[in-house]
Amino acid sequence: MQRKTKVPSWYLDLSMIVNYWEGKKRAYHHTAPVNMLYGLHRALSLILDEGLENVFRRHLDCHTMLVETLGDMGMSLFVDPDCRLPMLNATVIPDGIDEAQVRSRLLNNHRIEIGAGLGPLAGKIWRIGVMGHTARPENITCLANALSEQSRRGDFACRYGGEEFVIVMPNITKRTAYERARKLRRRLNSLQIPYERHRLTTTISMGIASYPANGDTRQALLRAADQAMYAAKKAGRDHILTYDQFLASEEASED
Repeated sequence: MQRKTKVPSWYLDLSMIVNYWEGKKRAYHHTAPVNMLYGLHRALSLILDEGLENVFRRHLDCHTMLVETLGDMGMSLFVDPDCRLPMLNATVIPDGIDEAQVRSRLLNNHRIEIGAGLGPLAGKIWRIGVMGHTARPENITCLANALSEQSRRGDFACRYGGEEFVIVMPNITKRTAYERARKLRRRLNSLQIPYERHRLTTTISMGIASYPANGDTRQALLRAADQAMYAAKKAGRDHILTYDQFLASEEASED
């Protein structure tokens, strides 16, 4: 071999195997990383099937979606936009968050792993990877929902009227609020209350309003959520309706 520079990857350094095969002297070489080579072959095949430009675009789109979603949750990235790498997103940890506990819960409860900050950034950032086959919009949504669920401390619920409750969720997107409402509905639907020889089940109707789009005061926001909730009840049991959907249905009925 006429190579003048050292092979940077130990696993891919064929010169050690060449020396072994030629038998010039007793030489140790690595055990062939068969699984890694199969994985590399499969990864390259997927890239060729999808197309290199499409792969680049997918990663950038997922990065943009992640940045927007984190922004809606009140989080920001550590690196300036012009210097960001779409595949690795250094996210500033909000104040008052036990970041190690959040990462542990993400891993144990949702099977999602994000990296901790290193060196002087330890405890200050999370490293969120958006790369390879996992760079998909549905994975960004899954992470956002899980991160919101595990890291939020400002949410609270209270009774409002006879059989009504209000859940306040600061710094959350409408989409995430809707997904959390659906999750709450599923949990309530699964409840079975024993009564004599019967098992009672529950249903729930929910209305969602967003500040300040649907109301810039407490009273206006509650009124918007109330209207959406009663419209959800009118549509049938176990419905969820946003105030925007309520307004759209009202306009459609007028037409």
